[in-house]
Amino acid sequence: MPLQEAGLSYAFVAMLAASSNDYARKHILRDIRNPRMNGHAWSNITTQEMYHFLGIMLGISLSPVDSGGYEAYFRTKNKTILDMEIPDSVGFASKYMKLFRFKQIRSAFHPEDKSVASIGEQDKCYQLRHVINTFNC
Repeated sequence: MPLQEAGLSYAFVAMLAASSNDYARKHILRDIRNPRMNGHAWSNITTQEMYHFLGIMLGISLSPVDSGGYEAYFRTKNKTILDMEIPDSVGFASKYMKLFRFKQIRSAFHPEDKSVASIGEQDKCYQLRHVINTFNC
């Protein structure tokens, strides 16, 4: 089932992408000399990429894989151990996004509503609840 049908509206996911892009520009990229993250040039997160990112995170949480970290989910061929190929060990996520881009988005992911933050509210959970209520997901 697509994430839109599960309640993540386009407006909500677009807001997540915009907040994450803003966070990357203001807090990550300005603090490094080279505008690269995870070895690749930064580009703004699109709404479609944010949907893919959220879907990958959901898939990872529903089917954990031992050893390999995030890389295991992005593996493009079966894992080999001591010259033996492990069947069905190809990751699912590489069909939707490259590993470096996933890591970039994960680093920049920031679901904060700027209007609530500007009020001086420090509780991040309150901010996220406010954002969710605002977009009625």
